[in-house]
Amino acid sequence: MRRLFFITISIFLLSSAIAGAGWVTGDTKPISGVPDFVGYVPDRIVVKFDPSIVLRFDKRLLPHGKTGIDAVDHVGARHGATSLQRQFPNAKKMVFRGKSIDLAGWHEITFSGKVDVQAIVAEYKSTPGVLDAQAIGIHVIFAEPAPLQPNDPSYPSQWHIPKIAAPVAWNIEAGNPAVIVAVIDTGVRYFHKDLGGSNASYSNPTAINGNMWINWAEYNGTAGVDDDSNGYADDWIGWDFVNNAALAGFPYQCNSGEDCSTEDNDPRDFNGHGTHCACIVAAINNNSNAVCSVTGGWGNGVLEPTGNGVKIMAVRVGWSAHLGSSQVGLVDMSYAAKAFHYAADKGAKIASCSWGSGNSGGIQEAVEYFLASGGLIFIAAGNDGADSPDYISTLSYDGIINVAATDQNDCKASFSNYGTWVDIAAPGVSILSCYHDHTDATVDHVATMSGTSMATPMAAGVAALIWSENPSLTASQVRTKLVGSADNIDGLACNASYAGKLGAGRINAYNAVSSVAAMSGDFYPSDCDVDGSDLAALIANGSLLDIETFDNNFGRSTCP
Repeated sequence: MRRLFFITISIFLLSSAIAGAGWVTGDTKPISGVPDFVGYVPDRIVVKFDPSIVLRFDKRLLPHGKTGIDAVDHVGARHGATSLQRQFPNAKKMVFRGKSIDLAGWHEITFSGKVDVQAIVAEYKSTPGVLDAQAIGIHVIFAEPAPLQPNDPSYPSQWHIPKIAAPVAWNIEAGNPAVIVAVIDTGVRYFHKDLGGSNASYSNPTAINGNMWINWAEYNGTAGVDDDSNGYADDWIGWDFVNNAALAGFPYQCNSGEDCSTEDNDPRDFNGHGTHCACIVAAINNNSNAVCSVTGGWGNGVLEPTGNGVKIMAVRVGWSAHLGSSQVGLVDMSYAAKAFHYAADKGAKIASCSWGSGNSGGIQEAVEYFLASGGLIFIAAGNDGADSPDYISTLSYDGIINVAATDQNDCKASFSNYGTWVDIAAPGVSILSCYHDHTDATVDHVATMSGTSMATPMAAGVAALIWSENPSLTASQVRTKLVGSADNIDGLACNASYAGKLGAGRINAYNAVSSVAAMSGDFYPSDCDVDGSDLAALIANGSLLDIETFDNNFGRSTCP
């Protein structure tokens, strides 16, 4: 397993007028002595029943931990089962690599208190009608929070944007609202103005639009009614799957004040990690506020209610907890599994996953379900500085893209994991993006963080840019364009020990998008080549991207 730490975290305070904020600095370092895998959920397991058995369930008994089938109920009664519910409500049958994927048999069983989950799993596995049973692993995602660091959070501070040639790519494609990226994480501050638009606020969180995905059937529907019949009533902005991290006696309880007791329709962030990742993908560009992103669209230079970039789907599966003296972010594998199912059914093309994983909680079939829906899953390589793939990273599926982190010089980040299993690399050191600070929750913030957690949504953002330019591409075609357009960094002296272990290279947004545009012949730079001097000229122009200067320099013509 792996811990996904951020080596440096610096938080900036934003007001509606960014300029002029005072600031203080702060640093954090990796937490020592914190295990990557912290244990299993002590009062729940997941069980996959044979479809013929599920048809015989007495649905009236399920909320009481019974099924009406003696062999199953005897096991539950011995261990104090209190409820049994479908893990993936309304899941469709899929086919993945010739294998039928049917999630209908998976159920979560909750017990009255802490139990020996491994022993119970073994007992269920030997019960007639049970195809599989798994404990639910919990994995680390986060490090200690840092002191506040207000600053002038603007594009010049985002070194990674020109590094991946995003300003040039934006002249071809800046984002398409038809493309949905699910940020499966600690939640999202969806009312941050750089995500939710100018009307969004802490005090009025439903007044959002911007670049956030909104389930309009539920937003405009009847309160308390599952208007879109997906099994989740009122899921207008996504879903919060965290429901028992506040359980008495639970060893990894969430922070005081964090919502951890009941899953609900409010996937707001407490930790800050998910918000940071979301804005790396699709913070609204050119709106005179906060930060820029890979695929945030292009505004009119001022704060506006709506955005025209890729849409962010907020899906909360993680929470903040204390392990000894350290504060970390944790992810429950059954929550993550349900999130893949939810995101696939609601149209997400990409899932950005900056956390560790294990083979538990029904995660593999849920991953396969998402891939079978035609999506791509981006997985952080990990921050142990080792050749150490996580469970999802070991699955040899083309739709899984493992992301390592690089620094300002295209060298492997000191903390980044590496190996032949890595597919691509992306900037992951001192990345400036939006942030949620639960100690100052009414105010929008931005922060500088480091980790493969940052590289992952950045690579996902380039994939979203490819899909934005041509929504008809298959997941396999998007992957091919993404890895085929990367800048090879194996030849750098700093990467001599990692040749062949940083994937295809460091992402390049312009190469990726122009290769897609070239398929339809609608864009070529006039000199047939955009190099570092072109980027330098754009940056020296003094704005994020001066379209007139860009057009004069590059134009649109046909290259051989």
